[in-house]
Amino acid sequence: MPLLVAHDVGFLLINYEECRQKGAIVAAHDLANELKHYPYLLELDRRGSQHFAHYRHITEKFENFLLDNLPDWRLCRRTRTDITVICPAINRCGVNIVIGYYKEHTPDEYIKVNDAVLAYHAVCKLLQQPVQQPFEWLK
Repeated sequence: MPLLVAHDVGFLLINYEECRQKGAIVAAHDLANELKHYPYLLELDRRGSQHFAHYRHITEKFENFLLDNLPDWRLCRRTRTDITVICPAINRCGVNIVIGYYKEHTPDEYIKVNDAVLAYHAVCKLLQQPVQQPFEWLK
């Protein structure tokens, strides 16, 4: 599973999320050194619009970074996803950004384009913000 890099942004496409996070476990092991170059992680997944899902391990500083840059978005606590495997492996904060993914993992799954566009703009805005130090994983 390669890490694709464009404009100093890494893109990691993971498969097997629903198989006990097998893809994330492999990525956390095989790509840890490369992923440590990034100050935080964003996972694009989940149903809904304009919220970040976090998993109890983000710092107040990272939370402020997100909400200061995207004040119309909200933070929600969730349980587990691929990012909860990768973030602790590389000691980085991360959130799951919703992209309007509905009826996931069924034959009827779909993405609402308007929600995906909101996510796209949110990611673009976050990536434009300078980050001096990495946001470290809150243990």
